[in-house]
Parts: sequence; structure tokens; C-alpha cells
Amino acid sequence: GSRGARQSFRKALDIIDVEAGVSEEAFQALYGYWSSIYGGMNIRFAGMDIRDSRKVADSLHELSRKPESSSRRIASLYADGSTAFWEGRSVRSFEILSQGLSIGIKSEGAGEGGGILREAALLQSADYQFWNLWFLGRYRSALSAVEKSLGRVSETSRKRPHPDLLRR
Repeated sequence: GSRGARQSFRKALDIIDVEAGVSEEAFQALYGYWSSIYGGMNIRFAGMDIRDSRKVADSLHELSRKPESSSRRIASLYADGSTAFWEGRSVRSFEILSQGLSIGIKSEGAGEGGGILREAALLQSADYQFWNLWFLGRYRSALSAVEKSLGRVSETSRKRPHPDLLRR
């Protein structure tokens, strides 16, 4: 984002009352801000600092607690875990992302629906887990996880075909 937008978000982070919580729209805006600054390429080319990404991820983590929402929690754990990945902390990243994936499985089993933020965070968390397993030297686990993921995608596509596939 632009320098002015970054400054506005930084000011907002400084004045947010974590105990009071924020609206869903404000949480999603902060998540969007985090998303725009995280990751190696974005940080390098946009002149961002991984510390900015960490600060926003930590704020999202705190804000995910009020009101209690599995979608916010999953998104905040993804932000935290993927930031840890880019900080070079694969073990920590794996642990955090595992928490988010576990919440996703439990809440889906409990019949909780999910929005696009939740679904995107779960998909991207799984992607980072493959990399974490690889970097941790757990190659067979990485292969097994990829195979399971492909199986789930295949099963899901049979149950709910993608609209583009129905046009053919």
C-alpha cells in the first residue's frame, strides 16, 4: 500500500482498544493490511519490514479473542504462523498453523460455516505446512500431507463442483 495508508493503519493499531475488540469490518481491514505486507517478496519489494508484519500479526492474534470467532482465530493463526515462517521459525510456524487447521476441522465438524477469509486462511495454512514439513526434514510427512490434501480436494470437487467445470 501507499505510505499514507501504511501510516494510517499503524496509527489505528496504536489506538485500538484490544479489550473492547473491533468490528468484523475493522478486523478484515487489518487482516488485509497484514496480507499486503507479509511475505518475502512483498517485504523486499515494497520496502516493508518483517517487524511490521509481526506487529500486525500479533495485533490480529489479540483481536481474534473478542468477540470469540473461529474464523477470526483461524485467520489470526495463519497470519502469525506464516509470519513466523518468513522469520525463519519453521517449528513455531508449524505449531501455530497446526492450531488453526485443528480449529478449522473441529468447527467444520460442529457445523460452523465459514466465509472467504476463513477458507483462504485454512487453504494457505495447509500450503505453508507442506513447506514447514519439508524444511524440518520431514519429507515423508510432507508427501503424505500433500496426498491427503489432494484427496480432500478431489472429494470436495465431486461434492461441490467448481462452477467453471459445469460449463464444459
